Amino acid sequence: MSRGRFWSLRAGTLLLAGALIGALSNVSTATPRGQSTPLARGGRLSSVARPDARGTAFGGLAPATTCSTPGATNYKADCNSTGRPANETTIAYNGTTFVAGANDYNSWNGNADLGYYTSTDAKTWTDNGPLDLFPHSGNGAAGDPGLAIDAAGVVYYSGISFDYFDCNVGGLELARRDPSNGSWSYYELLPNSDAEFQDKPAIMQDERHVFVSWTRYGSCTGVGVRSPIVIYEFNDGPTSTPPIKKLKAPGSTYSQGSAMASDGHGGFWITWEEFPSPDATIGSIQLAHWRPRAGWVGPRTISPPGFTDIPSPLPGFLFRDNSFPMITLAGGKPEVVWTSYDTGKGRTYLWSNGAVTKVSDTGGDQFFPAIATDSSGVLAISYSQTKPSNSSYDRYLVQGAPAIKVSTASSFPNNDTFFGGGFIGDYEAITVAGATAHPIWTDLRAPTYAQNAMVYSP
Repeated sequence: MSRGRFWSLRAGTLLLAGALIGALSNVSTATPRGQSTPLARGGRLSSVARPDARGTAFGGLAPATTCSTPGATNYKADCNSTGRPANETTIAYNGTTFVAGANDYNSWNGNADLGYYTSTDAKTWTDNGPLDLFPHSGNGAAGDPGLAIDAAGVVYYSGISFDYFDCNVGGLELARRDPSNGSWSYYELLPNSDAEFQDKPAIMQDERHVFVSWTRYGSCTGVGVRSPIVIYEFNDGPTSTPPIKKLKAPGSTYSQGSAMASDGHGGFWITWEEFPSPDATIGSIQLAHWRPRAGWVGPRTISPPGFTDIPSPLPGFLFRDNSFPMITLAGGKPEVVWTSYDTGKGRTYLWSNGAVTKVSDTGGDQFFPAIATDSSGVLAISYSQTKPSNSSYDRYLVQGAPAIKVSTASSFPNNDTFFGGGFIGDYEAITVAGATAHPIWTDLRAPTYAQNAMVYSP
């Protein structure tokens, strides 16, 4: 397949057995240029692209299944994952349909792929299995899921495809689902190569256009190189069109963790973490505004002078984390959250109208925040919080009231036999349906301690 083009895939072909798909997709199992060990990707490159996030051999793709479990406000979106991991979650809603995604290891070769799950009430979910959109390679994978859905039901799915051994496989991908026939197509924004790696996309749509932002690393491994934030704009709709605009975030040199929100006028706000060097462990949270006619305003630093990234890993845990921001719009103004270690404890901070406040100052370390705005204009902020006494964490929600614990059972990542506690993804998400918030997170509860994409639905 050529790069930089859309390729249609009918919904019926997505769930074929791995062997059949491999025969149709020019599977390459040759080790590139004699390489016999995985690529030593490092720095702030996505967790899913690192060698320790590789999967193990698996028997093929699972068929679509609908279920509602475990219940009592917590529901698995990946309800047919049969114990294979699903992590690094995303969720979106268009007024009638919930769509969710994750790094889903129920794939043709046991590595991560783009999991896709749907629901009408956020309780009963259909697990459609990994989408399996991209050409197969011997150690190929896909991840960094991001979802948006417009009012017409067109689903947009951003992610990366790559190979753990070969720099010249995959790239940054934008997939679209046509609601009229259920078919998927995808466009490769930029390919990977020995000279660059496309990483950690974010997606946003405003019913007229679709925006994808990501980090463009200046090498295959992401070590010691520039990593600016790039943004492509597409027309809204299921058809296969190239980007209509290509932008670079101003002041972005050593950057990661971008997130966007529509400004309601054809432009967007974008936030990210900027670092002073490729190897720096403490950065700053930036915010900029792009308007279609006026161009860029900013960036401005919105994190306080004492901003300190949370430790990675947090005390008592093994998984990597970060202080990357998330953003929403409320009352026409951007609202940004992140977690940092400014006071020696992981805390979720909110930047609102120029002021920075703690969202909640109780309990263990907080990480992986998400933010949305409900129909009344109230912010819905979720985050995970550790319980050091037993090396667990829970998911919490703040929505116009003190924080409440929304996970009905704690997660124990150190008990995960698949990754040994070393990988749960790089972020989580939240969406709202009217005044009801629906956080989604990577859940590892007893008795299986398997990773699942868990949704809160009261």
